Amino acid sequence: MELEGLTSDNGRRDNYVRRNLLQTNRFPATVFVPTAVAGLPTPLPSEGTFEVEIEGELTLLDATRPVIWRGTATFDGDAVRLEAATTFTFEDFGLTKPRVASVLSVADEITLEIRLSLARSED
Repeated sequence: MELEGLTSDNGRRDNYVRRNLLQTNRFPATVFVPTAVAGLPTPLPSEGTFEVEIEGELTLLDATRPVIWRGTATFDGDAVRLEAATTFTFEDFGLTKPRVASVLSVADEITLEIRLSLARSED
């Protein structure tokens, strides 16, 4: 995933995160490599919603750590929607927790969320 496109509801925060925290000029992307998926029936259904866990390796900056994404997969004909999140700490990836005078505190945990829309192939 390209990190330059990360956004929130605050442009100043986005710039700080991209420039200082994630160092996108040196590390423009993050990579997640799944190693296991739990919660999906086999064969994959044509309809229904299922709680899923996706285990894998997340590389952020120059650190790779195991993470688990938890969420739901919704099947509707040929369409599949996945919504999932994972949580880790600044320390897990060697990130420096921001200290900004105008902000009273910054939470220790970072939550990443993803929403994917997929289509089944004919194969």
